[in-house]
Parts: sequence; structure tokens; C-alpha cells
Amino acid sequence: MKSQLEVKPLQTSTSPTIACTVVQSGSLPASISDVPNELLTAIFFAGCEDRSLSLRSKELPFEILITQVSYHWRIVAHSTPQLWTNVVIDTQDENHLKNATEYVQRSRALTLNVFVHVPYHGQLPLTFPSICRLLSTEVERLQVLRVESNLAGFPSLQYAFGHIAKSAPHLQALDIRLSGERNIMPHVGLQETVFPDGLPSLQSLHLVGVTLRNTVLPQCPITSLQLHQCAYYHSSFRGADHPFSALTQLVLSELNWMCEWGSDPIQLPLLKGLYVRYLSDYDKILSRIVAPELDTLYLEAVDEGEMADIISASQSPEYNSDSSKFPRLHSFILRLAAGRTLSPQIWRNFMGRFHEVTHFTLLDANIGDFLQALGDPDALCVPWPMLEMLSLPNIETGLLADTMSVVSKRADMGYPILKLQLSPKIFADADIFWRDRGVYVEAVVNPLAALPAACHTEEWRDDEK
Repeated sequence: MKSQLEVKPLQTSTSPTIACTVVQSGSLPASISDVPNELLTAIFFAGCEDRSLSLRSKELPFEILITQVSYHWRIVAHSTPQLWTNVVIDTQDENHLKNATEYVQRSRALTLNVFVHVPYHGQLPLTFPSICRLLSTEVERLQVLRVESNLAGFPSLQYAFGHIAKSAPHLQALDIRLSGERNIMPHVGLQETVFPDGLPSLQSLHLVGVTLRNTVLPQCPITSLQLHQCAYYHSSFRGADHPFSALTQLVLSELNWMCEWGSDPIQLPLLKGLYVRYLSDYDKILSRIVAPELDTLYLEAVDEGEMADIISASQSPEYNSDSSKFPRLHSFILRLAAGRTLSPQIWRNFMGRFHEVTHFTLLDANIGDFLQALGDPDALCVPWPMLEMLSLPNIETGLLADTMSVVSKRADMGYPILKLQLSPKIFADADIFWRDRGVYVEAVVNPLAALPAACHTEEWRDDEK
């Protein structure tokens, strides 16, 4: 039964009162086919809004599910090009070529985000030449292209980039991945140059298991570069006309350094964020990088010896200067090597080198030595005098008293910490103390949320857990 609601305001001596009367109707509920097309389209857009190019879910994609609700919904969905711009071509699906062709047709002239997944089983899929022809035909519409294969499937990648169009004028993001066990990754370079006639609109390059060689051309205006599990060629960054002078974000993860470093600087004049993890020579990359605008630095899996080298490598090149070569660095995120800590003296040297830090995140649990250095009242120079925000999302419960002591000492010294990020347990145990001290505290339920957005990727593994 359908109900109607009549609302009548009644005035009283104290406050207005609303009187409601429910009127029953004998009509049946409206059919879902009677929902206006405009509302249906809005619902469809909302359902597809957060969808990413991924094969992790084995469920039917939302745009396919809604076509199975009713004939009318199918007509509306097929007539809405925006629903069909994410094209997943998984060669393990026997209908992959047919499905991809239908997506391309239904999306009409809109730009496309294409994900090609080609696991290798001794030979290329019979449909692969047709897939390459389809991509070549629609190359003007490509906005995002991700090509992925397994460890044995390197020939798939070679074939793909040797048989598709030579340029992609509107491609903004290129993602090439060769998955496999980390300890046997081949670290190989493509023999075929990727889009040799140019990628004039390319902004983001993401490589996993393959090198930079033959991947990009000097005219690519890349602002974001991610290199994971691959060999790094220093020569790729050399020269005034290299494609990385516009970089604002650089991610280097689990790289093998396969060259002599020499002393040539790597000029990255616009770099804002640098995220580095699992390298054997952090000091070399930091000593070579010239990034006067660097604002955020993330380091992972660092031990005490490496930190000492990092401190030395980050010294300003100016004669007799003890300041950092990154004068605009304000946000520092650090995770030490598993089971390691730094001595209080190394912590003091670290804070002295990166003197301008205002936001610091430490992702380790055992941070007693860090707290000792941060709250040291006998220090000749106040550690991090501009520190405003301190994030300790994994701190051990037994260090709560030390944390409270540091907060008090900093306030008494005239350098208060204004914002803390702690685990829910630590937050609750000292709630009154934080309020009395005027410290704004956030409870961090998921410690990984403290990582920068650039680190929230599939291959950004936390091997320590």
C-alpha cells in the first residue's frame, strides 16, 4: 500500500508542533521501469564512480549488472557512453575480445581507460593481434593504458608495443607491469620503443619489473614517475632535455642500481614529493638529486648506518653549511628497517639536518630513543623548533608515559606540538591529558593510512607484517 504524508504546523505557547496524518492509498508500488531516465543515469554514474581498473574482483562489473535488471535498464545503460570508458581486456576470459569491442562501441567518442592483462602460457593468445589492432584503431581516444603480464610473459609486452600505433597523442597515464617473484625478477628493458613517435600528453608513468630504457621520449611532460622492482639507469635522468624536468612526484621502490653513479646531479627543479623504499644506497640518490622545491620525503627500511649516510648526503652544498640541501622540506615520513632503531645521537643529527620539518610521521613501534631525542631539554639547539604535527600510529602502549612527557617538555620549552596522531588505544588512555594540554589528537585506526597517497598501490607491500 502506498502512503501519503500530510504535514500541518500547530502553534503552541512554547514551540511549534508538527502534526502528521498518514493517508493510505490503494495504488500498487511503481515499477522500476517507471524511474525517470535522468534518475537512472545518475544512479548508474554513482555506481561506477569508484571503479578502478583491477582484476582482483571476480564479480561482474557494475555496468554489466545493471543491464540484467530489466530490458529498460539495459537500453538506458547501453545509451550512456560514460559507463563504458573503463575497458578491461583479460585474455583469460574467453569473451575478452567481444566484450572489449562492445565497450569501445558503447563509449562512442569518449576517452578510454584500458587495462590489458596477458598471462603467458607458452604462446600468445590467438586474439592478441586483434587486440593490438583494436588499440591502434582507438589510439586517439586512449587516456590511460595499463599493460600487464606475468614473469614468463615478457614476449607479450614486447609484441604489444611492437604492434600498436607509434604514438598516442592524448595518453595521460602509462602503466607497464611484469609481475613475478621479487628475487627472480629479470629487470629487463623493452627492445621495442614504446610509442616512438611521441606521447605529448603523458603525465604519469608507472613501471613494475621493467626498466626505463626505450620507455619514454624526451618530449614527454611527465609529472609523476613510479619505478618498482626494476633496474634503474642513471643515464635516463641525464641531460637538460630529459623528460623528468617537470616531475613533481617520484617513487622509487626495490630498485637495483646497474650503473656507475659518478657525480652528475639529477636536476628535478619542480619535485615536491620523493618516496623511496628498499634501496641499498639511499645516500647516492639523495646526494645526486637537486630538488629545491622538495616538500615531502618518505623513506622506508632504513637502518642506523644508512641513516648516517643519508644525513651526510643531505647536507647543503654551500661551503661550511650545516643545513639541509632540501630547504623547503616540511613533511618527513619514516619507517626503519625491521627490528631496528636509531641511537639518540643519530636522531639528534637527523633532526639537526632536516631542521625545517613541521610534520613528522614515524611508522615504527619501538620509538623510545626517538622520544628521548625529541624531548631532550639539554640539547644545545631545540630539536625541530617548527614541529607542529607528530604522527606515531604504531607506538607501543608502554611508551605512553614517555610520549606524554615529551609533549609536556616541548610545551614548557615554548615549542608545543599542536597535533598528534596516535592509535585508538593510546588516544583513549590519555584523552584528558591531551585536552588539558590543548593538543589536538586524531585516532588512527589504520596505520597505513598515514602513508602518502602515492604509496597506496598494489605493489607497495608491507613485508614486516
